[in-house]
Amino acid sequence: MINDYNNVYKNVYEEDFFSYDSVYILKGSLTEKQAKEEIENIKKYFKNTQIYEKENDQNGYLGLKKLAYSIGNETTGHYYLTHFRAKAEEIQKIEMKLKLNDNVMKFITIRTED
Repeated sequence: MINDYNNVYKNVYEEDFFSYDSVYILKGSLTEKQAKEEIENIKKYFKNTQIYEKENDQNGYLGLKKLAYSIGNETTGHYYLTHFRAKAEEIQKIEMKLKLNDNVMKFITIRTED
């Protein structure tokens, strides 16, 4: 789990923390093992910042799926969904990290209601 959400419950509900959902798609040419290792690397980065993943059944690896359109030479992608709380300025850092990762083809992060 990305930082222990329950242990920091009070701090995370400060007014400068917001709820977000994020989906990122890794290259389909990666094996499932490689994709999960890459996800773990991204989660390690999250752990070192003030990002707290919410515990629910929807978080996690969603599998290899066919893309609606090809991205480069890729026609499939490994999908990962996460719900988390973070400060607004952390989102730019997350997105920069994902942009610089060659194995991440696409991602989206949206702010949600608490």
